[in-house]
Amino acid sequence: MTGVIKVNELQGRSTVDNITVTDGSATMQLQQGLAKAWLMYDNYNGINLARASLNISSVTDDATGVWTNSFTNNMNDTYYCNSGTSDGGATTQSVVCSAYNAYNTSLNYRSSSSNRCGIRNINDNALLDRSFNTMSYLGDLA
Repeated sequence: MTGVIKVNELQGRSTVDNITVTDGSATMQLQQGLAKAWLMYDNYNGINLARASLNISSVTDDATGVWTNSFTNNMNDTYYCNSGTSDGGATTQSVVCSAYNAYNTSLNYRSSSSNRCGIRNINDNALLDRSFNTMSYLGDLA
């Protein structure tokens, strides 16, 4: 076996978050490539449960198809990237909307400490609760 390093902690030599990873000719900062938060959330049939998460302190069920994720450690600003998915159910396809939604401004909320999300039926734009919703967040922590 070649090239195996086993450690409990990595720190940059000059600063903690300055670890460079080189893959061939591409170079990036290690911290930039890591998800800063993620969530697997179930809000179907009255369930309001974060089944698994990283850096999510709480999930608030705001209304049918709408919830807010609060971060344990805040993001640096509101310019983070987030993406999500939802199970469409047997007969309905749905998508996760977050931070901005032209169909319903009640979904429009993004801050460094939390992010409001929603699920909308792509056929009629109705908000709906679904199980197996996932969100991930990329960006800088405060």
